[in-house]
Amino acid sequence: MNGTGRRPAPAWDLFNWVHETLFGKNTPTVEKKITRNVISLYDKVYKNYDAYFEQSITQDIDIPTTTNAWSVRQSSHTQDVCKKVFDKVKEKAILSFTFVNRGVYVEEYTLEGKTHKIAIYSYKDRFELLSENITFASLQDLKTNNYIKAAYNSKYGLIFIYGTTGELLMTIQIISDTPLQTTITWLNYLGIVFATEQQRQADKDLNISIKNKPEVEELWDGKVEKGKSNLKIIYSKDTDISVVTTEIENLLYRILKNANIDREIKVTSAYRNPENQAKAMITLIKTKGLSKAKDLYNHKGDLVVGYYETIKNYEQNEIIRLLVIKMNEVGFVSAHSDWKKRGAIDFGENSNGFNSIYSHEVNSIIESAKKEPMVNPKQVLPPSNKEPALHIEIILNK
Repeated sequence: MNGTGRRPAPAWDLFNWVHETLFGKNTPTVEKKITRNVISLYDKVYKNYDAYFEQSITQDIDIPTTTNAWSVRQSSHTQDVCKKVFDKVKEKAILSFTFVNRGVYVEEYTLEGKTHKIAIYSYKDRFELLSENITFASLQDLKTNNYIKAAYNSKYGLIFIYGTTGELLMTIQIISDTPLQTTITWLNYLGIVFATEQQRQADKDLNISIKNKPEVEELWDGKVEKGKSNLKIIYSKDTDISVVTTEIENLLYRILKNANIDREIKVTSAYRNPENQAKAMITLIKTKGLSKAKDLYNHKGDLVVGYYETIKNYEQNEIIRLLVIKMNEVGFVSAHSDWKKRGAIDFGENSNGFNSIYSHEVNSIIESAKKEPMVNPKQVLPPSNKEPALHIEIILNK
């Protein structure tokens, strides 16, 4: 009880939780692992950060009046621990960490012209994490993911990392005068969430700024260009982006960036369900003729094109229905319809000016794409009379 005879508020209620600020109140889960002793530790490091930073250059510094004897580690400066943590979080593998139990690691980072004061708290000397558990498709995942939680108060932001059994493993504290936005920014800097089309759609109602993976990698590599990059991938309104994962979009950004593309580029086709694939084939046959249609597709596609000849006088809906049946019978006729072993992305010729002002970009994009291990170099094709789009086939399962 406190002096008023009432129970004090739970420790987790002393923070604003980012997912609740963005999406509304919900019932705390792993947040309940936060105790008042832990908060007292964060506050003490916040108040004495500059002194701890300077003193720990030459020695470990014990933090007084904290439970279980925490200390600021000299290795913050000699081993660049914080940077190593950030690099590990961005890896797509099992992340192994080795710390001093109850160690605090301090470092300052200057990113995008702003200096960030960071403290990392280790609750175990050794632990492992699966990267898939601590990476988000969007900020919406903050609501349901129990491995990563983020909170803030008026002085600093906090990113909590939990283990598989709900135990608190590590906390990253970011001192800031804009703690909510800065905490979201660091979720991005750490590689926990990147800007993708899926993320933009899920978080479209939020007034936030998130960078894509290549942009964040440039920041950490110290290769930020003086001018702001104008590269942005957008999608035509009728493009099914359900297959465009973070990995796929990062691949596309990498291809375009390495081709020195510095403008908005539109994807005009990704996944095509059987009905849409049938419509695409019908359009091609009607506009380009049977011969060009057969040149474009493989043997299975030739069977479907040939079958079209026998039903071309039927009603349009009936033609589509019968072509879908035929495609299901012969198998995938296009990588656009597969997306299990292979997939395909098209950048429309007209939509992207490849037939006019930006025609010089086509070869650069093709050469860049062919260098990527996930791309089938034999199926990177320029716009043509058969298909008016730059076509890139992606290998999903070798």
